[in-house]
Amino acid sequence: MLLWIKMSGLKINFHKSEVYCVGMNDRRKADICQILTCNMGDLPMKYLGLPINKTRITRKDWNSCENKMENRLGCWKGKLIDIGGRLLLLNSCLSSIPFYMLSFYPLPKGVRKRLDYFRARLLWQEDAGSRKYHLEKWPVICTPKNMGGMGVLDLECMNIALLGKWLWKLETEDGIWQRMLKEKYGHKRVLVQIKSKVGDSQFWKALMRIKAIFLSFCVKKVGSGDRTLFWEDKWLGCFTLAEKFSQLYNVVLSKFVTVAAVFNSNWSVLKFRRDLIGDKLRAWRALKKLCVRTTLTDVDDSVVWSLSKKGVFSVKSFYNALKIRQMSLEKNVIWDLKVPLKVKVFLWLASRNKILTKDNLLKKGWKGGSKQCFFCGSDETVQHLFLECVVAKFIWRVISMCFNIGPFVTLEHMWHDWFGRLRRDSRHVVGVGLAAVIWSIWRCRNDICFRHIFPNDPLSLINVICYWISSWAILQKSVAKEKSLAVGVRLLEHLTSEIFSREHGWRLSSARLCG
Repeated sequence: MLLWIKMSGLKINFHKSEVYCVGMNDRRKADICQILTCNMGDLPMKYLGLPINKTRITRKDWNSCENKMENRLGCWKGKLIDIGGRLLLLNSCLSSIPFYMLSFYPLPKGVRKRLDYFRARLLWQEDAGSRKYHLEKWPVICTPKNMGGMGVLDLECMNIALLGKWLWKLETEDGIWQRMLKEKYGHKRVLVQIKSKVGDSQFWKALMRIKAIFLSFCVKKVGSGDRTLFWEDKWLGCFTLAEKFSQLYNVVLSKFVTVAAVFNSNWSVLKFRRDLIGDKLRAWRALKKLCVRTTLTDVDDSVVWSLSKKGVFSVKSFYNALKIRQMSLEKNVIWDLKVPLKVKVFLWLASRNKILTKDNLLKKGWKGGSKQCFFCGSDETVQHLFLECVVAKFIWRVISMCFNIGPFVTLEHMWHDWFGRLRRDSRHVVGVGLAAVIWSIWRCRNDICFRHIFPNDPLSLINVICYWISSWAILQKSVAKEKSLAVGVRLLEHLTSEIFSREHGWRLSSARLCG
């Protein structure tokens, strides 16, 4: 300590410092305090914001994260931000608050539910005294966008991914803390052999709990073979020999033998409980044939992360792999569109039949009155509002006459089947147009519902659609796409002027337009 003071030129203020001793008697503690002229501190304590205790971290120690989240909600006032802004704020700020503790301690189930409660309050615009409709289940909300979800962070999977980084460092680096943990828990065994036992620290138990899933993505690159288990490690591909040759593994006596021991003993180290005959003998020959190309060198064995092209661990790759294991949904193309985030959230909810049309409100216990459509008087559903209503049919008919697009069976069919078959270079341009149509119908419906503003005629909706397309054209990455949208707007405006004339009225029959 004195050497550090001389080298750095800094000085420790012992009057503001405290000494924490673990596993020492009172006399020894008093001697240390007298030497350093410091006061004796008592556990539990906080070090760099992280709770430290002699036993285990309890739910009470997570209160600081919960309180910080709750206080942030009070400052932000979700009413003043649209759903796109709330989603951005949720992912960038609110979800990152517990990261520091998630990287050291396992997340208790009760704490996770409490943190998710605060995050859901922000997303769905809930105040402390009000209850809003949650339009989609939280596990779906926490699914990545490329798997069909909304991309909100899953705290449980992120907790596992962050703890996995410690296992990676334990396997690939050699430092003081690695040597200390290996000496205390490893006893010269490799990670596969180590198991959790009574008396282990909470941190180590958390690592052992995720060890199996972490190792499932690790592949060993054999050098000398001293640190690679013949049966249990993946060293010939993305499989273990214990899995591929389970009939041999079940009868072998030495299950934790290394690759070096097998090759250096010319396979004699592998002993079986009974003679190999029939299928087991054929499996034995296949095993030896599979290993014939392997040669040992003087280089140490290394670990390769199979989820990365460079073979290096990353929290992001581990997190995505955990989410893929949970659920495999179809890729949702909506999130790739270059439109405002709040529009993408709305389109995603509409494609899943989760927006608050009258039929969905009735399912949630709404008692506000009739479920008739504001445009035509039929029952209002997502399918009816955007595709089957007379106003929607008119709009899609005009667009079909102009661009030869549609008709669509459902919104899900439009986004997943029809849209997915478009050429890649035209997909984003067409997607912006489709988004403008659906967004305009929804805004017009809400103007009638909440502001009692009715459109003069269906032509005004076409003008609104053209306005949104023109507004979103500047968001496109390339000038070519921006020009394509501008050309599309001019074509649509020209066609509508042909259809409708102030002097002569409608030039085409309503049957043809709404057909």
